[in-house]
Amino acid sequence: MIGNIKLFLLSIATALVFMILLVNANSVAMSVRDRMREVAVMKTLGFSPGAVLSMIVSESLVVSLAGGILGVGLCYLATLALSNQVVMYFQGFALPLWGVPICLIAAVSIGVLSSLPPAAIAVRTTITEALRHGE
Repeated sequence: MIGNIKLFLLSIATALVFMILLVNANSVAMSVRDRMREVAVMKTLGFSPGAVLSMIVSESLVVSLAGGILGVGLCYLATLALSNQVVMYFQGFALPLWGVPICLIAAVSIGVLSSLPPAAIAVRTTITEALRHGE
């Protein structure tokens, strides 16, 4: 039973990543919905569907990368502050340097994956539907 602690912690971490993916997708979807008129104006001005898609995805990418950098920084500070008190319970309680790029790649991939469905909906919406959306 005690040997399954790593599996238990991994399952909690997986559930947290999935939850973060859903929260990020919800925030991007709300952002796209609130700015549907702006998307219609961009389409009217001649922006290509790829340009609109890339603008929405890049916004989500910047937000998730900023959150990833903030999270890694706070994790590093927490492990520095708690390493002396926790070392008797957990060996190797630290954030290794090889873990930093993995965490940032995970943040970027969560940002991109969660922004694709709302961005695709915004791209497929016609100009008239997007202009009627705010009424």
